[in-house]
Amino acid sequence: MYNKHTPVLELEMKERTVEKVVSCLDRDHLPIVLQKKEKPTEKELNDWIKGRGIREKREGMLMVRQEFGEIPVDRCMFSLSDQYWFQYKKEETWDKLNFFTNPYSEDVGKAFFTPWELPRDHYFPPSPDTMTNGLLRKKWVRGRDGTSYLIKAGSKPLHQEPITEVLASIMLGKLHIIPYVKYELIVDGLRLCSRCKNFVDEDTEFVPASHIFLSEPRKMNVTTHDHMLRMCKKYGVKGAAGYIDRMIFVDHIIGNDDRHLGNFGFIRDVETAKITGFAPLFDSGSSYGVINGQKGTSRYFEDREKTAIRNLIGKIDLNKLRDHREAYSLIDTYPEITREQKTILKIFMEDMEKEMQEEAERRERGDHQSNLSHDISR
Repeated sequence: MYNKHTPVLELEMKERTVEKVVSCLDRDHLPIVLQKKEKPTEKELNDWIKGRGIREKREGMLMVRQEFGEIPVDRCMFSLSDQYWFQYKKEETWDKLNFFTNPYSEDVGKAFFTPWELPRDHYFPPSPDTMTNGLLRKKWVRGRDGTSYLIKAGSKPLHQEPITEVLASIMLGKLHIIPYVKYELIVDGLRLCSRCKNFVDEDTEFVPASHIFLSEPRKMNVTTHDHMLRMCKKYGVKGAAGYIDRMIFVDHIIGNDDRHLGNFGFIRDVETAKITGFAPLFDSGSSYGVINGQKGTSRYFEDREKTAIRNLIGKIDLNKLRDHREAYSLIDTYPEITREQKTILKIFMEDMEKEMQEEAERRERGDHQSNLSHDISR
């Protein structure tokens, strides 16, 4: 097993399953979640491999299997989120095979989005889609400029994630207080989808917050927030308290209660194996009253929410929260959601605008009694 050019483990494998961890060759370059011991166990490594790959419950998987059979996973298991891969033969090298600098097949994605483009007995060449986790229908495509883009569809029954992802992106651009991934709407096959650029390259990798968070057990009397800060300090992550407060703040404004330890995290330098900082914020599709208008901040950091908002409310231009023209135009023309859903989205934005204005006025008066709400459907 390699991390780009660095060999990290010597293994005995059968197909894509580790049968024996023979030796650890470079512990520092292992995935952080596998660094707890001198070498990971077979179970730990196989669990990591499984969590890194395409999910069994991926939307559309049953249809794809009925149409094409089992989608093969390339045994080298190259990804577009990190640089880990498995070498079976000496002639297999990073430079020849990785998906960052070499062409890759988009056929697995076509099987999920445009299956009529493929014959039923189609052979699937190696694809980064098989090493991309998550439940939503998604795929990688390479643009004309050589950049890889991730395309995601919505889920049943609301099909709202693409527009909420883009609405969140618009708001994050207005607030301008945290790095974020920009999303746009596109049509792919018969679906409206969101699209964003890959935010890692051949020299960096994404490390989920859970990998750092779980590197040591959390004590019973320590909050999730405080344990996260402690682990950030352990790994030399600077500015963690400020970043997490800003993330909590913007998640409250966009009504995202699905921020968890798997959809925010860090950028790691592949050569040095050091964390260089936080990844830009991404995956905000569960925002803006997706379920009956009842959304708020992730329960992972609920204990910190009021403090984060009090700290940051004076640092944003509230006039930007009042300008709904771009968002309303997008909502009005989006055909995948009902009139009722469109109303919920608009009411959420208007109520959040009022809530932030009231919070700012309380702050100016020195009133520390907050009326922040998690239910924005009032």
